Amino acid sequence: DGRHWLSTWTHRLYQHLPGEPWRELHATRSEPGSLVSARVGAMLRTRSGERWFGSDRGISILRESNGALSLMPAPIRPFEVSVIRNAGKDTLLVGTLGGGVCILPLRGGMGTTLNLPRPGEEERIHELSNRIYDFWPMGNGTYAVASACGLAEIGTHPGYIRPLRSI
Repeated sequence: DGRHWLSTWTHRLYQHLPGEPWRELHATRSEPGSLVSARVGAMLRTRSGERWFGSDRGISILRESNGALSLMPAPIRPFEVSVIRNAGKDTLLVGTLGGGVCILPLRGGMGTTLNLPRPGEEERIHELSNRIYDFWPMGNGTYAVASACGLAEIGTHPGYIRPLRSI
């Protein structure tokens, strides 16, 4: 549709329409169909043209057909979304900054939150190891996970996460 989107490291979201200047978008809870949080850490565009914005309040979905936003609940709070990736046709992987990974079914049901285990380590190291930066497919329903403390492997069916020994 010609729109461009920009999310900054200072947690601000901008939109550019053709022929117009960039404008900052602000969150509001009082208007239905509006952005619930401008603290957007990840964006995804689906094949159907929807734009998904991952924030500290869940995933807002902008439907191109009507221009309204809806919220997809995800068990990620109080952490912010850092990465969103499709894992097949009916599953979404959501990485957070400190809360690990959420495997979110797109056909209903609650998501599963997984954390990298770091037995015996202090809380700060546990949070760092669960700062997720990216996912990439390894085959057979497994994905590699890049975290602040190294690589891990995640399986979506059934959901598990474990440190990755080798690639």
